[in-house]
Parts: sequence; structure tokens; C-alpha cells
Amino acid sequence: MKIRIKYNAPVSLTLIILSALILFLNTHVNNYLISNWFTADGSLSFNYTDPISYIKFITHIFGHTDINHFMGNAIYLILLGPILEEKYNSATLLLLIIITAIISSLINAFFIDTYMLGASGIVYLFIVLVSFTNIEKGEFPLSVVVVLGFYIYKEISREDAGQISVVTHTVGALVGLLYGLITVMAGISAPIYQKKKKPSNETVVRSS
Repeated sequence: MKIRIKYNAPVSLTLIILSALILFLNTHVNNYLISNWFTADGSLSFNYTDPISYIKFITHIFGHTDINHFMGNAIYLILLGPILEEKYNSATLLLLIIITAIISSLINAFFIDTYMLGASGIVYLFIVLVSFTNIEKGEFPLSVVVVLGFYIYKEISREDAGQISVVTHTVGALVGLLYGLITVMAGISAPIYQKKKKPSNETVVRSS
């Protein structure tokens, strides 16, 4: 009997692994790694002439303040990521992640005076997107209403709202909502690919 260990959600797993590695290096090697390379600048610190400021539009999703911040996001990513990558394919999900990261960073750089880091916006993107799974044309998922209701309540009632930027959360939820509406309500089929990977890309474990 052969058991194949499959890298079944490459985008989600890679995001988690890189985030964990970056947090480890920041803790044990260079304490300024995340602040210098994986934190999106706010309106007061954003440097329009510095290329690194634009690179951090995307890299900030890999930065986390501590292990609790990381674990809080990683749990949702690993639970929802495989479902979404099977539903929409990895390339589509990666594109939505990049769009969420860039729009969030642009808003933060122009209008918000605090820094931003972490994958919480991606988590909200995932939560809303997964609400649209198994929905047929012309239907609107009630789960989306429930999810957004909980989201709005959570954001307006949190005690640390002044310390944590909700911009990325809002953008992630809206990107997921818009893509879900476009693909489901408009009757556009989600691009699902079922191409089999070559055995050479899989690790085979033989059981005795």
C-alpha cells in the first residue's frame, strides 16, 4: 500500500511556511527583519521614492508580530486554503491574494497613518470565498450574510481597533464578496483544474 504525501494547497501552504520562517528568523536572527521588509508603511512613513516601500505592498502578508498573531491566521489559512484551491485553483487564489494585499497597502499608504502587517486580510478573503462554494447560478448564499454580520460586529466591538488596522480585513472581505458574486450570481463558472501532478513531485511513503 502506497501513501502519497501531496502538497495539495501550494499557495496556502507556502504562505504559512514562509510566514513561519520569517517569524523565526525575526525572533532568533534579525529582530528588524519584519519591520524592514515585511511591514507595509502608513501615510506618515511611506516613501514614494523607495522601491522597498512598494515591495512591501505584497510582502507584508508574510510578517506577523508574534506567534499568537501568526497562529491565529495560520489556522484559518490551512483549514480554508485547500478547499478554495480545489474550487478556484491555486493561480486564481494567488491573484486574489495579491489584489487584496496591494489594494490594502495603497489605502494604508495614502490614508492611514499606521503600519500594517499580517495575513488577516487574506483570512477574511478566504472566509467570504468559502461561503460561495456549492452555490448554483442565481442563488445567493445566506452564509455570506451571516459571515459578514459576524465580521462587522467583530470589527466595531473590538477593544484594540485603534491598534490593528481594519483596512486589510475590509478589503479582503470585499474582494471575496465581489469575486463570489461575479462567479456565482453572473453564472460564470469558477476555473477548476484537475490536472494530475507527476509522481516525481510527490513523496511516497511505503507502509509495511
